[in-house]
Amino acid sequence: QRSSVGTPPQSQALQATQEAKQRQADDGFTQLRQSLHEEEMRAKQEEMRWKMEENKKRIAETNRIRKEAQEAEMKKKVEEQKQRLEEMRRKKEEEDKARILAAQKKGAELKAMNAIRQAQQKVRVAVFQNYDQARS
Repeated sequence: QRSSVGTPPQSQALQATQEAKQRQADDGFTQLRQSLHEEEMRAKQEEMRWKMEENKKRIAETNRIRKEAQEAEMKKKVEEQKQRLEEMRRKKEEEDKARILAAQKKGAELKAMNAIRQAQQKVRVAVFQNYDQARS
């Protein structure tokens, strides 16, 4: 700045007035710039908040879809397990029936063999009795 020592009082007053006007203009411009900056910052914050909310929604939707897929997978596995158990139960029933039939068949065979033995024994006894009678 210029020194005001050698200037007349009128020009000092004029210079002071001009400097005051310049400061006010600068202050007005600064305030305008600052308010513009603040508005831009608010807009950026709002945009960031909006993006965060959208992100949260997207994440929630993704998690919901994943959860539904996991539940469907679990239901599928449970159903497959039920089918395997049912198949095992049917197979065991069939094996049990086959064992029972085999046992019944074997029992019938044993009865038949016993009947044959008894008949053979009766025949032997009868033959021996006839033989003994013929000798006497």
